[in-house]
Amino acid sequence: MDPIESDTLRLEPLVAAHAEEMFAPLSAIAIYDYIPGDPPLSAAALRERYIRLEKGRSADGRQQWLNWIVRLNSGRCAGFVQATIHPERTGDFAFAFAPEYWGQGIAFEACQAALPYLFRALRVTTLFATVDPRNARSIRLLLRLGFDEVTPDDYPHGAVEPNDRVFSFDTQRGGLMIGMIPYVGALVCFLLAAFNAPAKGVNFTALGLAFAVMPQVLIRFL
Repeated sequence: MDPIESDTLRLEPLVAAHAEEMFAPLSAIAIYDYIPGDPPLSAAALRERYIRLEKGRSADGRQQWLNWIVRLNSGRCAGFVQATIHPERTGDFAFAFAPEYWGQGIAFEACQAALPYLFRALRVTTLFATVDPRNARSIRLLLRLGFDEVTPDDYPHGAVEPNDRVFSFDTQRGGLMIGMIPYVGALVCFLLAAFNAPAKGVNFTALGLAFAVMPQVLIRFL
């Protein structure tokens, strides 16, 4: 599995050697307010976990494990993105980032970089994510990425934690197109401006620019 590059970060396939760099980011208590688990006890303990994950498959070979460390252009590690792929080509999607990187659009950019690989290269048909209902930040992020909320009965990978909300991304519904809406709006406005389409008091060039920058504004709130 090759690294995935994006504008301001790089998704690196997880290896045991990442443990030293990831220990500090994953030690923040706030990360575990709404997800299972506790901060790693030590870099050595995290390394042992990464050795297991680096194998890329469950013990019975039925699940494929994909884990990426999110490295910023500054060189610092901000968190991780992961997916568990099941034999039916459905998957579980998850992510976690150090609090110091919340609200900067980093989680959105990292997840948005991983999704096309899962759908195109691995031919995953549907991704699922389960979320504590109090985790408003993650819920906003999933919706922004194009996930839709479904009922717990729709979740195919076992029991859902009581009260957890379930979200799915089904490629048949074209969720990836959601992210294109602002750009389509910008294109329409620029075309209208180019052809001098009449509209009282409307500056189509300015409106097109507003559409174009909309994604960058929105991700600042995730």
